[in-house]
This record gives sequence, structure tokens and C-alpha cells, in this order.
Amino acid sequence: SQQASPQQQQQHQQTNIAAAAAALLYQQQQQQQQHQQYQQQPQMHVRPGGSTLTLEPETAVQAVQQLLEENSMLKAELDMYYGKVSRLQRLELELQKLQGDHDSLVQSTEKRERLHTAMQSRLERELSKSQEVARRLKEQLDATLAQMSIQSLPEHTDAELKKEVGRRDVLIAQLLTQNRELTAEKERKEIELQAQRATLQEQRNHIDILDNALNNAQANVVRLEEECRKKQFYVERAGQLQKHLADMQMASERRLQMEKRFRSQLVRDVENLTAQKIEGKSLGNSRKEAEDMEMLRKTLREYEEKIISLENEVAKWEQRYLEESTMRQIAVDAASVPKDAKIAALERTSQESEKLIAQVRSEKLKQMDELYASQRKCAEQEGKLKDLESRLAEKDAMIRVLQQHSQEKDAVLQ
Repeated sequence: SQQASPQQQQQHQQTNIAAAAAALLYQQQQQQQQHQQYQQQPQMHVRPGGSTLTLEPETAVQAVQQLLEENSMLKAELDMYYGKVSRLQRLELELQKLQGDHDSLVQSTEKRERLHTAMQSRLERELSKSQEVARRLKEQLDATLAQMSIQSLPEHTDAELKKEVGRRDVLIAQLLTQNRELTAEKERKEIELQAQRATLQEQRNHIDILDNALNNAQANVVRLEEECRKKQFYVERAGQLQKHLADMQMASERRLQMEKRFRSQLVRDVENLTAQKIEGKSLGNSRKEAEDMEMLRKTLREYEEKIISLENEVAKWEQRYLEESTMRQIAVDAASVPKDAKIAALERTSQESEKLIAQVRSEKLKQMDELYASQRKCAEQEGKLKDLESRLAEKDAMIRVLQQHSQEKDAVLQ
């Protein structure tokens, strides 16, 4: 559980990053659509004479339908990104499992090689000891046979000597035949041992190939993680820009509401003054109305100037937002490949990695079985070879002793 917890935390972190990226992308597109819709809303404009002009929207229904379609498309794209993130997580788990299996296989191979080297050195030492013992026994046998032949020579007759020589010739022929058979068996065992060693070398080469494939897959995972970090940075930058845009939109909406209130108040004041003028009041009232009219005109001019400055500020902020969006899009396009090509590359990489993992698993199991069988067979053949060498040495010693004894008997008979 302690070993699996960092992997689970890493998977949870990657899932959160992918979900946050998708949510921020969705929020960005929603706010861009709201901004476009806001620009397409009808606005009230006041003419210098005090009358109003209203622009009715003609594309409201189309905008709503377009928003619904884009919303469904964004949801489908979000589901697709979730699926790709889950596939990447499965791929990472399989790669980690493959790396663990590869490490265990390498360790077991190294252990078997050490055991093979130790066994071979031990067998060589035992073989040298056996050869030394055989040499000493041969010398003792030669000495004993020489003494026996010298002591028993007067007691034997010529017929018995000839019979003994014939029997020993037959024995020598049998020993020579067995010697040839043992030599052929030894050569066959050596050929099989060389074949087993060649198979073992091929398996080691294949393990190296699998190791290279694993390293390539790990490099691809590292590259994908680096690209994910870059994407996360761009997403955070987009979130900051969206926050600034939302603040700017709220300020613009507040200014528009204040502007509407000021315009409605001015329209009411103008209507009241017009009604008072029509009713025809006294001269003092006329002067007072003229002063009030002048003050109202002055106030109206100030409000109009303030409205114009606010509209200029809104236009400036909109221009700045468009410039920021353009620069961000240029940076995203320069830092990464196009989205469609990126998705296709990720899908191809995921499919190739899955195929590679399945192939590596099957080949690894097959090679482990072959390795066990070959090493067991190699140990058996080395044991048989050692036995054959010892028997062959004994036969050679007996043949040389019998040949020497036969030559001595022939010399005595002559």
C-alpha cells in the first residue's frame, strides 16, 4: 500500500490537472461567447436633442442556437479529453509494471550467470583433481602390473600366455570401440552445449532490445509530461486573463447601468421643462427656467463627456483584451503542434505502447521458460560431459596399460 500510494497520488494529480484544464477551456469559451453576445445586444444611444434611438437584435435566436451547439461540442470534447487522460494513466501503469518485471528478469539473469560461473569454476577444479588422481592411479597400476608380470612369468606356459594375450587383445578392441563411442558422445554433447550457449546469447540480445524499447517508452512519457506542464501553464495564464476580462465586463456593466439611469433622469428633466414651458409661466419663472435649462444643459454635456470617456475606456480595454488573446494564441501555436495532430500522435503512441506491452509480456514469459529449460539442460549436459570425461580417462589408462603389458608379453615370448 505504501508503494502504491505515490502512484495513486500522481494519478490523482494528473486527473485533477486534466479536469482543471478542460474546465478552464470550457469557461474560456463560455466567456468568449458571452462577450460576443454582449457586443450583439441592443444598446441605447442619446442624440444631442434628447431623443433616444434603440437597435433591436435580429440574431438573438441564432446566437442561442449557436451557444447550445457549441456547448454540446465542448461537452463532447471534454469527454474525449477525459478518455485520453484515462488511457494515458493506464499506459503509465503498464509501463511501471513492465519496468518492474524487467528489473526482476535482469536480476534473475545476473544471479543465474553468477551461479553458472561458480559451477563452471568448481567443475574445472574437480576435473583437474580427477585428472591428477587418475594419473597417480595409472602410475600405481603400471608399477603393479610390471611387478606381477615379472613375478608370474616363470609360472606361465606358452599356451597360457598366448591365450592371455588374445583375451587382452579382445579387451583392447572392446575398449577402443567404447573409446570411440565416448568420444562421439562427448562431441555431440559439446555441440549441444554450444547451441544452448548461442540460445542464451540470443535471449540476452532480445532482453537488451526490450530494454531499449522500455527506455524509449519512458522517454515518450517524460515528453508527454513536459507538454502537459506547458499546457497547464497556458491554462493558468488563460484563467488569469479570463478573470481580468470578467472584472472588466462587470465594471462595464456597472457603467452602462449608471449611464442608463443618468439618461432616463435627463429625459425626465427635459420633459418636465418642456411641459413647464408650454404652460407659460411668469417672467421670473422664465428666467429661473432659463437658468435651470442652462444648468441642465451643462450637466448633460458633462454626462455626455463622461459617457464618451467611459466608452473610450471600454474600447481601450476591449482592444487590450483582444491583443492579449492574440498573443496567447500565438504563444500556444508556437509552443505546441496543432491540436488535431497532437491528438493523433497521442493515439498512435498509446496504441503502439499497448501493442509493445502485450508483446513484451508474452515474449518475456516465453524467454523465461526457455531460459530455465536451457540452463537445466546445460547443467545436465555438463554433468554427463564430466562423467564421460572421467570414463574416457579410465578407458585410455586401461588401454595404455594393456597395450604395454601385451608388448611386454610379446617381447618375452619372442
